[in-house]
This record gives sequence, structure tokens and C-alpha cells, in this order.
Amino acid sequence: MYPFLGIIHDFKNIKPNLDEVGEVFVVPLDALLEQTPRKVHMQLANKAAKDFPYDLLPEYPKEWNTRRGYDVYFYQYKKYVIWGMTARILYGFLERLRNEIK
Repeated sequence: MYPFLGIIHDFKNIKPNLDEVGEVFVVPLDALLEQTPRKVHMQLANKAAKDFPYDLLPEYPKEWNTRRGYDVYFYQYKKYVIWGMTARILYGFLERLRNEIK
């Protein structure tokens, strides 16, 4: 995924693919810069299926095997919640912007 930054002068010309976009809304940049996003940590784990060949790999864990995790960010604006990959990209952008405007 490659995010791009741009300026849209006429929102009436936006025609999102309705199979991919549920809704288009605008959040003022100041509203995002003023808040600290809520951050939670997600654990990644896997568990082998019942037919896993434990006879070939007897040391393989039979319960959940916890691996590394990652942070998930949540931004709120009015009735909207921005999260997931969008918030992750937004977080990186806002951090870079804050460093530039210091």
C-alpha cells in the first residue's frame, strides 16, 4: 500500500467505488493534530488444526502459539471512528507533520 497526500478542491467530483468505500467524510486537520489517538496492542497467535501432524513435529505447541503483536490506533471525530490501516497511516503522517511544524 502506498499512501499519497493531496488537496481536493471540489468534493463534488469525488466518486468513490461503492464496493470499497462505505462513506466519505471530512475531518479538519486541526482536529486530528489536537488529539492523541487511543492505542491498543493486538496479539497475533496461531493454533494448529486437529489434523496437524504432531507425529512429525512433536515439539510444536498444541495450544495457542502467541507471536509478536502490533499497535492499533483509534481517532474519533464527531460520530466517526477512524481505525485499522487508515488510522495507522494517519498516525505516521501526523507524527511526521508534527516534527515538521515544530
